[in-house]
Order: sequence, then structure tokens, then C-alpha cells
Amino acid sequence: VISTDKDTGYIAADTLNAGRLRTNLLMTPGDMEVFTRDLLNDLGVFNIDEASGWLTNSRPLEANGINSNSQSPASLALSDSGGNVTLRGMSTSPSTRNYFLSGTTPMEYNVQRVEAGRGPNAILFGLGSPAGIINNQLKSANLRKSSVSFQQAFGRFGSHREVLDVNQQIVRDTLGVRVIALNKSDQYRQEP
Repeated sequence: VISTDKDTGYIAADTLNAGRLRTNLLMTPGDMEVFTRDLLNDLGVFNIDEASGWLTNSRPLEANGINSNSQSPASLALSDSGGNVTLRGMSTSPSTRNYFLSGTTPMEYNVQRVEAGRGPNAILFGLGSPAGIINNQLKSANLRKSSVSFQQAFGRFGSHREVLDVNQQIVRDTLGVRVIALNKSDQYRQEP
């Protein structure tokens, strides 16, 4: 189990991505990069594809690229492969959620941290490709404290996005509930 309680600001403490056991990032044998929730908030990214643009030696695939891409409106349906990023110049395997293969790329609002393992050593976890793999760790209930957060963003042409994140501790260190709600409307002008 990876707990994000040990993460401090932009500094992540542990990962499973280096060999199936919880390992301190300083002790991992491979090239690992972790984006904590604080870093994702400060970068102001609204999807994981945008966050991947900040990974070393990577870039999000462009709309209508070789593979389907969650940024492309045509692939927002069931055709999103989840492999929307190139690492080391090669397309990655589909993204994973909590270390399990995912058919789609998760939205940023329910992700606690993003972990990238570059290179063939990413196969040490059991899922990987020559390029590497990107894992998205989803938010879960914090059993130590209750919290409420609200984010709001506005964009051009009337776009807006609101996220409400409510974490309620019910029984300390035993039971908690987390509800995350997203209201989003993207408005844009299509160039002729």
C-alpha cells in the first residue's frame, strides 16, 4: 500500500512502480518521476495529458495523432486507449490506475499523484513497454482527518470548471468517505 501521507509538498516519499514493493524513491533502481497533488495544483493542469507535458523527456500526443488521444474530441468516447504520451520518443503502454491497466486516461480532479517510470525497467512492475509506463494513483479517503476543498477555473468563450472534494473521517484510522464532484463546460471556437 502506498500512502501519500508521507509526501511533503512536491516531494513524494514512496512508490510501488520500481519493483512491486513499497520502496523509498531514493532507493529505486530505475528512472522514476512522481507528481504530487501539490505540484499538480500549482501547475494548474486540468487533465493528465497536460501534466505529462511536464515529465522529463516526454510529450503528449497531439490531437489526431497516431494513437487516439483524450485531448481529441473525436476520441473522448470509448476509443481513448489511455496511451496518450510518448516517453523517450516512443508511445507508452496504456495508463494504469492504482497499478491496474486502464482503458482510458483519468481526469486530473480525482488523481492524487502521477508516477512515471521511463525505460524498459518499468517492466519490473509487471506492466510496461520499452518507453515506460505512467501510473495514476486515484484519491482515496483520508482516515486521519476530514477536509473540504473547492476549486474553480474560468476560461475563454465562457468555459468553466468547478471541483468539490469532500473527505469525511467516520471512524479514526478505520473508516472514511470521500466524494469528488466535477462540473465542467468547455467552450471553444473552431477555426475554419
